[in-house]
Amino acid sequence: MKSRRSNSPSKGLTLFFQSATLRLVSNEAHHQTDLDAVRASVLRWVERVVIGLNLCPFARPVFERDALRVVTSDAQTNEALLDDLIYELKRIALSPPDVIATTLVAAPCVLNEFGEYNAYIAVVEEAIAEFGLEGVIQLATFHPYYRFEGTDVDALSNYTNRSPVPLFHFLREDDVADAVANHPDTLQIPERNIATLEELGAQRVTQLMKECCPGSANDEQ
Repeated sequence: MKSRRSNSPSKGLTLFFQSATLRLVSNEAHHQTDLDAVRASVLRWVERVVIGLNLCPFARPVFERDALRVVTSDAQTNEALLDDLIYELKRIALSPPDVIATTLVAAPCVLNEFGEYNAYIAVVEEAIAEFGLEGVIQLATFHPYYRFEGTDVDALSNYTNRSPVPLFHFLREDDVADAVANHPDTLQIPERNIATLEELGAQRVTQLMKECCPGSANDEQ
């Protein structure tokens, strides 16, 4: 991938941001409705699963102060998606933390196979490094078929990183460091999350995820 790094990161990011063309919103009303449904599904997932089950104890404050940015990309190719991800990467880097603390980019049209998505993560991480944002912005990943290495496909532990559509999550490294420093035991979070999911049971967990998906009955309410 051709390097996009500027000799002056701050100036380069500003110029990129000012000249970038947003493709994230379609001109077609029916397609916009589809994108809105995807965004609504992601927000349901954040509220009901991530916050509702307390899978991420740091999510609620960001959500409640409206500092979570959720974007739905209409990219039809991996290359176009990268353009959207870079735009959002630049946007969070240039925005005050109280305006955008963290960003979720949904990619409903591409990377539906987890293997392809998993390979694509390296492309996004390379872009973060190329723009000089390694150590500034951290990437977290979620997918409808997320599967941790060494687990069965139906293992409930995989649901800690399963989402209604493929997602890329940009976080500020400073916020992550502060959250870890102020939490009594972050190392116990994964084990606690698995215990929470196992207590709910496979049927309830899968039903909850189904209710969050685009096109569910919730979209009609």
